[in-house]
Amino acid sequence: LDMCAAPGGKSLVLAEAIGEKGHLVCNEMSHSRRGRLLKVIKEYVPHDIGMKSITVTGYDGTQYRKVARGVHIGSFDAVLVDAPCSSERHLLHDMQEMMTWTPKRTRQNA
Repeated sequence: LDMCAAPGGKSLVLAEAIGEKGHLVCNEMSHSRRGRLLKVIKEYVPHDIGMKSITVTGYDGTQYRKVARGVHIGSFDAVLVDAPCSSERHLLHDMQEMMTWTPKRTRQNA
């Protein structure tokens, strides 16, 4: 399970490593990012392999177990979570940036 799969680079690496001997679930909660993920998978994974060995879902990772019924629950060998960050670490070092910060900015970046 690639929990925060978009834009798809890590998923491509995982799909190549798994090949046809396993199944990869790529989860991305954001609709627009999930669209990019699907585009990357369709572009770079051979159609016959992608259709049978990759599933793309759009669940909230914090609620995955509750909402993803029937999607391989409890049967993952590994879970990758490369959670999106708010990109705000630079605020600690740049007072001008800190002055422009708002809670809305954090929600948009996360």
